[in-house]
Amino acid sequence: MHYDRPNPHAVDLDELAARFRRFATTEVEETSPLYHALALAVAGDRDLLLLAAEAQPGQPPANMLLGAVHLLLLRTPDHELAAYFPDLAAAPGAPAAAVPAFRAFCATHAGEIAALLRSHLVQTNELRRCAYLLPAFSHVAGKAQAPLALVEVGASAGLNLLFDRYAYRYQLGDVALGAGDPASPVTIDTGCIVHTGAELPLGMPRIAQRVGIDLNPVDLADGEAYAWLRALIWPEHADRAARLMAARRLWLAQPPALVRGDAAEQLPAVLDALSESVAPVIFHTHVLN
Repeated sequence: MHYDRPNPHAVDLDELAARFRRFATTEVEETSPLYHALALAVAGDRDLLLLAAEAQPGQPPANMLLGAVHLLLLRTPDHELAAYFPDLAAAPGAPAAAVPAFRAFCATHAGEIAALLRSHLVQTNELRRCAYLLPAFSHVAGKAQAPLALVEVGASAGLNLLFDRYAYRYQLGDVALGAGDPASPVTIDTGCIVHTGAELPLGMPRIAQRVGIDLNPVDLADGEAYAWLRALIWPEHADRAARLMAARRLWLAQPPALVRGDAAEQLPAVLDALSESVAPVIFHTHVLN
């Protein structure tokens, strides 16, 4: 593959290669064998690094490049590379063997990949973060003795704002605890054990208002916007993809209010618009991984 990069901003290829290696070893080594192999391949390939450098400044280049490739494969899964993606192949090939097909795919689709990198942002909606939100919001509601008005900073599509429409499973010592809506198509299985004796408030609070603020809010009624969120899910994570699909159905039935802009600028007006009878709760979930 040979890639002539038209994007004018300067690139430190050594630093970019180091970022791909860090991504491979610290983010996906244990959770996505395919992306681990592909990220290491990119780190050692000048042309793939130049292609990855088309991502907008401030965006994580590995997530962007691999997400763009994943999106194109999900659209047209007829390239040989699809045979290595667990969400596209019944019996995917060994991750390390995918590298030649990955290079060939990037060479063939370099223009499309570059366009996606220049125009898109990494925006995920990790629904399992709601497992932390439910007890926190339940605790706040108990103290406030009032309905809550949720304001999420960095909301993306606002799926965390719909936390009260999901079902939950917690483990308190040896006892399994259920919470939320048992009929929900979305189940958040926390996978964590809460020590016996710990307080775990799981009563569902009343939600009077919910607003999300984001620099680029995602409209899940837009099929292309949804497809990009789906593509950002790593190919081995079938459970996350299924939760996103089910949560989208709930979102489409009753979408939350989303405000475009910088939270520092938009937050005062959003708070001023809330009812005086509610308890405002401002939250952000990026660090809850």
